[in-house]
Amino acid sequence: MSITITVSKRTEQKIRNQAARSGQDVEKIVSGLVEDVWDERFPEPDADRTGDSRPHGLFQMAGMFSSNRTDTSERMHEILYAEDLDPAQGFGTDK
Repeated sequence: MSITITVSKRTEQKIRNQAARSGQDVEKIVSGLVEDVWDERFPEPDADRTGDSRPHGLFQMAGMFSSNRTDTSERMHEILYAEDLDPAQGFGTDK
């Protein structure tokens, strides 16, 4: 498929410089950029993503913090809907 796009002179020069540095042609550089960015920028809600190994944005935080609890997923409703949870104060228990 062939699509014509117009970019600024500055962007054109950046693309041409990257193509020269990498030894690839301009079309391959631009095509690669479009392929890499398209699904992130315009996700299809019902698309079959079995071949996509990238995690959902929220999962990028998974495992970053430790509560020293092993039953968090089993207690998720209890945690999320706790009576003393004040959304304005965040999810912490510090007072």
